[in-house]
Amino acid sequence: MPSVEITRDEYDAVKPARMAIGELIAIEEKFDAVMENYVELEETIHNLGIRLLAFETRNYEEMAAPLNHVSRRVSNLLSSTRLYRDALPQHARQLLGRKHPAVQPLLSLKSDSPEHPMAYRQMEAVRNYAQHVGPAINNLTFKRHRDVNENGDTTGFAFSVVPHMDAEAISLQRDVAEDLREAFRSLGDQPNPMPLIRQYIEHFGKVHAGFLNTVKSLETDRETTMRGLLSQYAEATPGEQPIGVAAVFANANGTFENPEYLSEHRLDYLRYLRVKHPTATNLARRYVPW
Repeated sequence: MPSVEITRDEYDAVKPARMAIGELIAIEEKFDAVMENYVELEETIHNLGIRLLAFETRNYEEMAAPLNHVSRRVSNLLSSTRLYRDALPQHARQLLGRKHPAVQPLLSLKSDSPEHPMAYRQMEAVRNYAQHVGPAINNLTFKRHRDVNENGDTTGFAFSVVPHMDAEAISLQRDVAEDLREAFRSLGDQPNPMPLIRQYIEHFGKVHAGFLNTVKSLETDRETTMRGLLSQYAEATPGEQPIGVAAVFANANGTFENPEYLSEHRLDYLRYLRVKHPTATNLARRYVPW
């Protein structure tokens, strides 16, 4: 197996670089779970409308199954946002240190506060309700609408499915702040939660973008360390295409110990996730026209 001699400083830089890249990938994977669950929720509601367009719904089972389906999608989304919210401060401590000023704002996401956007506070209350009381989505409306022109002639038929939540029941949970309770009541009876959900995910997008900006220089430094060592090996071993290489400490007797593994695939995977998630900071204003 070919080998390349590196300095002690280069060897010592590998372990923190590997740790940082691993933490960054873990963060991106959790954010990816949030975004994939959000997309699956939107797709489910859209696809139910398409099925309503094509098929008749007459039996109770045919109406109850979509409600369960949408509720499950919402539960999946809220579970992934909880995971991201709770794990991000831990990853931040590993990358930046426990006393870094960026850590405390991430920890504050766990508590209700007027400093947070109201939509975020409302959806956190919805998540708490879904976790301890019952499904966040308690009803669906199957909508059919006939489109007419100025002459009263039929021009088309619109079909859609609208989810609803029991805002009043959610507002009555214990420990709900009064301003938050009033915000729920202002939504009216059985509101559609999708606008709130989009604003909720948008806030996570802003949190994510802010955190990435905080760790940008650290990430660049750690990636440069790993790619630099991989490039040294590639230049010294033309024609080799290893899955990964190991930086090891060489003893005077010719033995090796404390291997630290480097893989370009991991670095490329992190870049893939970053390209996949360019930004979600304006998600609530995006839409797909019918």
